[in-house]
Amino acid sequence: RRFLITALLAFVYVVLALASAVLNPVEPAAVGLLPRGAIWISLLIPILSWSILLRLFHIFPSQALQYSLRGKPVLINLLIGAGVGLAAVLHLYMVSYFIPSMEYPAGQFSREGLIWGACVLAGLIVPAEELLFRGAAFSILYDELNVHFPGAVARVTVLNVLVHLVIIVSSHSIQPFALLTLVYRAGLSAACLYLVLRRRSLLPCMLANLIFSMATGWLFAL
Repeated sequence: RRFLITALLAFVYVVLALASAVLNPVEPAAVGLLPRGAIWISLLIPILSWSILLRLFHIFPSQALQYSLRGKPVLINLLIGAGVGLAAVLHLYMVSYFIPSMEYPAGQFSREGLIWGACVLAGLIVPAEELLFRGAAFSILYDELNVHFPGAVARVTVLNVLVHLVIIVSSHSIQPFALLTLVYRAGLSAACLYLVLRRRSLLPCMLANLIFSMATGWLFAL
């Protein structure tokens, strides 16, 4: 059953990733090919992603519980996630302000680019990252292999940071600010894993990740 749901999720995210690539308004191959207003189709990415995701975990409730994919109490979890994400962002920018010659991510955004980037983050990148690291990986280590919590946090966080390091290196954006965000990524990962341990919900983790990603330049790399 775990293999089945993993395969279904992988298929869903691959299809949506291909669709998002086609709808990328800054991709040279797409310029002039998409009709006016086609970017609004990007809104379907998070809608379809979350609809299919929630439906799958409704069919397999034991996997939903194991992967901490539950929202209740929704309002409290959203408030906690927003608080954690905003606290990480504010502290990051406060610290970076006192570091000499720190360059912040900058760029020009069209309305289409901003809509597309936000939809890809909310519909693909953030849920996939949280399900993989704070959901599946943490559950396997902590619940099944009985790895003690600090050890599970260390392993999951290292893997998570390595993924973001690869993204930074591959996008040729090895700047002091980008490297500093990795430190805060590690802290955010540890904080979210503690939330999963205490609340057994990925909802605050997803919102915190989304806020942090959008505020620290993820959109500039898309």
